[in-house]
Amino acid sequence: MSDFGLSKIGQIHVNVKDVDRATPFYKETLGMSHLFQVPGMSFFDCDGIMLMLGIPTSEEFEHPSSILYYQVDDIAAAHKTLVERGVIFSEAPNFVANMGDQDLWMGFSKIRKATHWLYAVLFQKGFRLNNMVTHTSFGTWLNEYGRAWETGNPTLAVQLFSADAIYHEVPFDEPMTGQEAIRKYWEEGAEQSQTDIHFTYDILAVNGHTGIADWKASFTRLPSRNQVQLDGILTVQFDDQGKCIIYREWWHRHEVEEPTKP
Repeated sequence: MSDFGLSKIGQIHVNVKDVDRATPFYKETLGMSHLFQVPGMSFFDCDGIMLMLGIPTSEEFEHPSSILYYQVDDIAAAHKTLVERGVIFSEAPNFVANMGDQDLWMGFSKIRKATHWLYAVLFQKGFRLNNMVTHTSFGTWLNEYGRAWETGNPTLAVQLFSADAIYHEVPFDEPMTGQEAIRKYWEEGAEQSQTDIHFTYDILAVNGHTGIADWKASFTRLPSRNQVQLDGILTVQFDDQGKCIIYREWWHRHEVEEPTKP
């Protein structure tokens, strides 16, 4: 690739300190087309070029210069050619995220010329890796998870986990390990001590073998008849067969006691 040259900018990264405050300025004041927002990042469309507002992930990237994302057709060949020309990459091209119908690969570099630094990223869309979680497959798993909870069905719930799955209900307690431990947890919870269960979710992100979702649930606790509301975040890491191997959740509870009868 001796005639190789960077010619297509696909995305520009602008550092901000507060994504929630910066997004309305770009969206409402500047009138830019807002695509979506995830924790720590917000994306806009600039006539085919994506503008990303983001909080720097390390001191190395905390600088006033924007980061240019150059789209290439063959990231491995482009990386090899630029290295031969003296470009230093902080990391080789690697898989970053599943984009639904295609995967995203990136390589990060700092290019120095005299006293000027150019912060640049190579990226390529179009790779397809097998068995990566997608928005659709994660949604299907969450639907079955919700159905198992709402119907008080530990058997259905266990089928969503691998034989040696690790289940973290709260961060500071020892996790449950294996299907039998998970079954017992579900039997003592959804099957025996809850009724009128309702579960909803909103997928926040999928990346490689991992999905992240915001979830909410409500139920009547038995035998007290207290009304319970839960609001939390969960992450699910999948194996190649679509079974959960590591489950983590963080949640808050609001419980209202059943009024005492006179």
